[in-house]
Amino acid sequence: MIPAEQRGNGRFESKVDVVESKRFWVIDPKGPFQIDDKIHCERVVDDDARYRASIQVLSRAGGALALSMPADWERVQARAHVRIAADDLQVRGQCRVGEARDCKFSCINISAGGFMLEVDALLEMNDEYVFDFCLPETDNHFKIAGRVVRVDEPGPASDAKCVVGIQFTDIGEEDSGTITRWVYVEQIRQRHTGENISHDE
Repeated sequence: MIPAEQRGNGRFESKVDVVESKRFWVIDPKGPFQIDDKIHCERVVDDDARYRASIQVLSRAGGALALSMPADWERVQARAHVRIAADDLQVRGQCRVGEARDCKFSCINISAGGFMLEVDALLEMNDEYVFDFCLPETDNHFKIAGRVVRVDEPGPASDAKCVVGIQFTDIGEEDSGTITRWVYVEQIRQRHTGENISHDE
C-alpha cells in the first residue's frame, strides 16, 4: 500500500483480515494512513500475478484498517514473459568462458526469456552457455546464448540436483516469437489436459 499523497517513506505491507461486500479490513500496517486518504493498493495472488487499484481509507479500529472495495482491480503482469512447464524438454549447454564444460540439463519450465533447469553439476552465477534444444513435438531447433542468474544448490539427498535459472542474453526476434507462440499453445493444451499450469515470468 502506498499513500497517494506521500507522507513518510516507501511501501507498507499488510494482510487481509476480513472481506465484506463494500469494504475489506487489513491488519494495520502502521503507516501514515488517515481517514479518507487515497491509497494505491497492490495484491499478489497464487499465480504470481499482481493486481492494483486506488482505494480509500474508511476507518481504523482494533488494530485494523477498513478500506473501500474497488469496483475493479487492474491486472499487472508480474513478469515479462509467460512461462510453461516443459518436463520433457532436454537441453545441452556448452560453457562459453573459462573451463570448457558441456552439460546436459532437464528443463523445468521455459519462456521466451529463459529456462529453469536441473543439472547434476553445480553451476556458478553469471556463467555463460550456449544452449541447444528442440521444442517438444516440433521441428524448431534453437541455439541460444544464456547466463546463469539463479542457483539453487542440491539438498542432502544423494540424487538431488542443482536447479538453475537461465536468462537468454542473445535471442533473435524470430526465435523469441516462435518460443512465445509455442508456450501459449502448450499453455492451452496443459489447461485442457489438467497438467501443470503456466505462470507469468
